[in-house]
Amino acid sequence: MIRPICFLGLLFALAGPASAQALNVDFGRATAPPSATYGGAADKPGEWHQVADLGQSVLVVEPPHAKVSLTLVADNIDGNLTAPATDLGLLVGDNFFSAQASSWSVSISGLKKGSYDVYVYAAANSLVPTGDFTVNGIFVPSFGPATGSTMNLGIDYQVVHGVPVAAHGDSLSIQTVNISGYGGLSGMQLVPVASHGEHGK
Repeated sequence: MIRPICFLGLLFALAGPASAQALNVDFGRATAPPSATYGGAADKPGEWHQVADLGQSVLVVEPPHAKVSLTLVADNIDGNLTAPATDLGLLVGDNFFSAQASSWSVSISGLKKGSYDVYVYAAANSLVPTGDFTVNGIFVPSFGPATGSTMNLGIDYQVVHGVPVAAHGDSLSIQTVNISGYGGLSGMQLVPVASHGEHGK
């Protein structure tokens, strides 16, 4: 059972009436987010929305104008490790985390109906792998910590392709299954499948 230690609610105002777009999120407050020219493993440049405070924040994303709410449940958002001052280092150099006997979860609601590729990033902190988790019920085994200097599938990041959102306004949920020590994420990307073609890393 998830123990909600801390809640972070984010309201994203995304433009055009029901039009989906990629969403880039950087968790943690120790460093600035990556630059908008950085596309991550999904090769999708754009603003990286920094989730840096516990509590509720409101972010405005342009375009297009639909509302998407992101809620984070975790023990702490102060995870950090000195990483190279590159966009990749800024992404994986800070993170949220929960400890053993606790849990973390990320829920995004208000999405447009369709399928999404979900990219999740491990932290560069050697004490914080991701822990086992599910993405809308799809199991993902623990990976990380990230190297901080390379982008390797299954070590630095993982991607779950074609995660379905059955109806407009439904949620996409990422939730821990088991934490044997610390566990958390440094960032994530959400990419509508219809507008996405994965590029080489």
